[in-house]
Amino acid sequence: MSRRGGWNPCAMVTLAVLYMGLCPSGQAVSINSPQSSLQASVGDDVLLSVRFTCVGTPTIRWMFLSARGGQWVATWRSGFFHNASEAYVGRLHLHENGSVTLLAVAVGDSGFYSLTVTDESDSSRDAAILLTVKEVLFEDVQYLAVFIAILGSAAGFLVVLMWFLNKVSVRIKEWCHRRHLPEHDETELQAL
Repeated sequence: MSRRGGWNPCAMVTLAVLYMGLCPSGQAVSINSPQSSLQASVGDDVLLSVRFTCVGTPTIRWMFLSARGGQWVATWRSGFFHNASEAYVGRLHLHENGSVTLLAVAVGDSGFYSLTVTDESDSSRDAAILLTVKEVLFEDVQYLAVFIAILGSAAGFLVVLMWFLNKVSVRIKEWCHRRHLPEHDETELQAL
């Protein structure tokens, strides 16, 4: 609007261009990631969740970055093509909103996953999610706890049994000793 209260034609054109996404400085592409880091256990399925807005049909590209280097994960364009790297074939589910589900993750999947969304005018935005995959040393900890409880119970039972058998053994020895002693043995006194 101008200072006199009317509409400024230049301002209207600028707003229209920004709204339509034709101007790269107008953020024709925006990405929102609800989580910047995720934790998972070995074998879990992990959703790398993002949402983006874009004018036109975007190209979506995911990269994996770790201490060992970078690796391309997948590139796709909605309705046109889907392409995943060999390391992720059969382990990857692509979603139309830009999200990716990694199936049966391993410790080697820990690292940064970088998303780049590029619109038809080559305007792009990036986002990254840190994934930490932990290996559970004892996959079935509850079974280990039950096993330890059973061993403890068995050891306690054996200690009580040994105590009981010791008491029985002492009683039997006392009984046998009393049985061999004559109870009514008359001792004759001899004359001097």
